[in-house]
Order: sequence, then C-alpha cells, then structure tokens
Amino acid sequence: MDNTPEHGINLLSLCTGYGGIELGMEMAGTKIGRCVYVERDAYAAAVLVKNIEAGALAPGVVHTNVE
Repeated sequence: MDNTPEHGINLLSLCTGYGGIELGMEMAGTKIGRCVYVERDAYAAAVLVKNIEAGALAPGVVHTNVE
C-alpha cells in the first residue's frame, strides 16, 4: 500500500554525495516530490546540480552548509 502523496514525499538529504541513495529510492519506486540536498564538496554539489537540471534526480535545492 502506497501512503505517499500524489506529488511524492519531501526529502532532506544530508551528506548527499552524488545522489546515489536518492536515485536508488526512485528506482525502487519511492516517488520524491522535492528534495533539499546538502553536500559540502564543491565537485559533488556541481554534479548534483547538473543531474537535477538534466532530470536525473528529483527537483530541489543544493546547500553546501548544514548550518
């Protein structure tokens, strides 16, 4: 039984890396509506932005500081 809203769950992802866990969740059938990604490594954050813009990851914002 799927209890998620039609638009998907909202997600806060800490220490995101390249977004592998989020991608895996979507591949497993979890619909992600919006996501806040937190990744302090500049290269990994740039890859996240590129993948979000390409539609490979759920839409959201990328922060580089958890504070």
